Amino acid sequence: MAAVLSIVMDFRGKADLQLACDVVTEINARMLRANPRFPSLYGAGIFYERDGVCYARSIPGACERFLTAERGLKEVRSGRMPGLDCDDIAPWRAAELQVRYGLRDARAVPVRSPGVGWHILVTANGRREDPCKVLGMGPDGQGTRKLQLNLALPIAA
Repeated sequence: MAAVLSIVMDFRGKADLQLACDVVTEINARMLRANPRFPSLYGAGIFYERDGVCYARSIPGACERFLTAERGLKEVRSGRMPGLDCDDIAPWRAAELQVRYGLRDARAVPVRSPGVGWHILVTANGRREDPCKVLGMGPDGQGTRKLQLNLALPIAA
C-alpha cells in the first residue's frame, strides 16, 4: 500500500504556483512512464469541478490541494470527489503531452483569472490549451459536466 505524501508550502505568488505545477507534472510524468496503460485524461471519465473544500482564498490559512493524476482518479472513482479542478487537471494533461505525445515543452502554467484569482492552463508548442474547458468548465468557472473534446486537438495534433 502506498503512503500519501503531502507537501505544505506558503503561497506568495505566481512563482510558488508554478513550482507546485511543475512538481505535480513531473510526478505525473514519472507515473505515466511507469504505467503506460493508465487512462488518458480525456478518456478517464473525469469532469471539471471547482474545488469547494479549499477554494476560500481570502481566508488566512486557506489551502489548495494539487492531486496527482493517480490520486485524483482514485478520489473521483471512489466517489469521494465529484471531479477535479485546474490544479489537478492541468499537470495531468501537461505530463500526458510530454510522455504520450513527445511534447517536451508542455507545461501547466498559472494565469490570473478575473473573479477566480488563478487558473491553470497548459502550454505546448507555443499554444495554450484549457483542459478544464474540455472537461466541462463553464464561463463562470463552474462545472457543466459537458465534454468539449474538440478544444484539445490543436496542441496534440
